[in-house]
Amino acid sequence: MYVGLTRARHQVVVWWGRAQGSQHSPLGRVLLCRRPDGTVGDARPGEPADSQILAALEGVAGRAPGLVAVEEAAPASLQPNPTPPPSPAELSTARFTRSLDSTWRRASYSSITMAAHLAADPVVASEPEGHTLDDEPPGPADGRGVDGGSFGAAFPGNVAGPGPGGHWPLSPLRLIPGGRAVGTLVHRMLQGVDFSATDVRTVLSDAATSFAPAPAGVDLQILAEGLAAAVTSPLGPLLPGCTLRAVSRRDRLDEMSFELPLAGGDRPSGALTTNGIARVLREHLPATDPLSAYPGELEDPLLAARLRGYMTGSLDLVFRCRPEGAGEKWFLVDYKTNRLGPATGSPETAWHYRPVALAREMRRRHYPLQALIYLVALHRYLSWRLPGYTPASHLGGVLYLFVRGMVGPEAPLFDGHPSGVFSWSPPPGLVVALSALFDGDRS
Repeated sequence: MYVGLTRARHQVVVWWGRAQGSQHSPLGRVLLCRRPDGTVGDARPGEPADSQILAALEGVAGRAPGLVAVEEAAPASLQPNPTPPPSPAELSTARFTRSLDSTWRRASYSSITMAAHLAADPVVASEPEGHTLDDEPPGPADGRGVDGGSFGAAFPGNVAGPGPGGHWPLSPLRLIPGGRAVGTLVHRMLQGVDFSATDVRTVLSDAATSFAPAPAGVDLQILAEGLAAAVTSPLGPLLPGCTLRAVSRRDRLDEMSFELPLAGGDRPSGALTTNGIARVLREHLPATDPLSAYPGELEDPLLAARLRGYMTGSLDLVFRCRPEGAGEKWFLVDYKTNRLGPATGSPETAWHYRPVALAREMRRRHYPLQALIYLVALHRYLSWRLPGYTPASHLGGVLYLFVRGMVGPEAPLFDGHPSGVFSWSPPPGLVVALSALFDGDRS
């Protein structure tokens, strides 16, 4: 009844017809059972008389002079001198003359890359409307065959598994299956937990049990222990000496949603293309950048190449901190539960999540494109909300946290980068140029 009475733009017509049980109807209760404080009670016993309903309706009309009319309906044959109905107007078929822009839509990283992911893995589906992730692969990935790169010192812990070049710590989440349901659960747990809590393991354990029942094959206590290791793992060169434990509630935003107009939004004057993004990347990325080869992969014909309308998404985590020797900076985090270990045989270890393997998975899943879209959103947000904002001073970079490879405080280092953490700090001019490209500036 509330919807029916409040959605009309010009006029509402409400009918009352006495029938058995009419006092139990929403309208009957609103007219007859309203208390002095405005709340509506349960129906009174007995069917109301027409005179009671008429008095109640006239009371409503009296409180809204000139806006509410009360009329008693009667068959036309009982009305004195009934007015003959007007002659029916001649009907004609309306003609639709407006053109529709079939390329205008609400796009996201997932919708752009959907066809490319389907070609690689047919079980990846389109973007869901609910709170289910679709940027996580649906099952295990085989990380074998990735070129090894150089290694740091072997991890000195007592829980280790074999890997090229020595023994490496086992992944604390090696017994947790892959898939979107697990990825969604991990995101919800990390979103709800205070990283800086005194006993973060207990907090994560409590959070895990609150989400019972768990997805098939998931031991919630093992999951909580594994995420506790991830929260205490070093974050790498962008944040030397820091872990997620250093991020307090007041310094973070979780699941920050955004919707950005593309080339004019409601009134587009052009389009955003993946080739245009690739061109901007080539102009700004030095040859030494870890993603310098990615622009060529953006020219994949399976990507949705032309976009008009809006770009939408949700940032897993944004936090601010002061890295050593620097001012306050803002960082973008995306959690990943991808499995990069072997499909069979030896268990997953930190070696499977070394930087070269993470970079390969980033490119294979087009995560750099996701990172760029999210960086533009963060850049816009900070430019609107932070006085004196400049990208060079305040944008710290991107951290893709592959939680299965984050094994705790003593995580092994590979050329200074801890296992499980892919960090990237793009040139500030790249983010500014991409933001302009999103606005339709093709110069």
